[in-house]
Amino acid sequence: MNIATTKGSGRSSLSLPNILTYGRIAAIPVVVGCVFLQSIMYYPLWLRWVALAVFIAAAITDYLDGYYARIWDQQSAFGRMLDPIADKLLVASCLLMLAADSSICLLYTSPSPRDRTRSRMPSSA
Repeated sequence: MNIATTKGSGRSSLSLPNILTYGRIAAIPVVVGCVFLQSIMYYPLWLRWVALAVFIAAAITDYLDGYYARIWDQQSAFGRMLDPIADKLLVASCLLMLAADSSICLLYTSPSPRDRTRSRMPSSA
């Protein structure tokens, strides 16, 4: 089978696997909004748990859309393109929000010995 061909009755962009992928894309603003409101706008902590629950639900739909597409023979070129895009958008947006919140540190640098000796040197004035 050529990768550009469509198998079975999955020609519609409104098949269940594609709808699950659309739902994962729709979950991105919900997760980002919950993390933003909780961490940056100082809303209650339960918003962080809501974001986690929506992220887990999106992860489950990631498994289910592939499962249903294979079982019901509804694989399509559009679904093969959109599924990894939705995955990357969801994970990247979560990583960026957690980095903006300082929940995770993407780059940790320790001071080098050279920097410590510079701070001890008297300034020439």
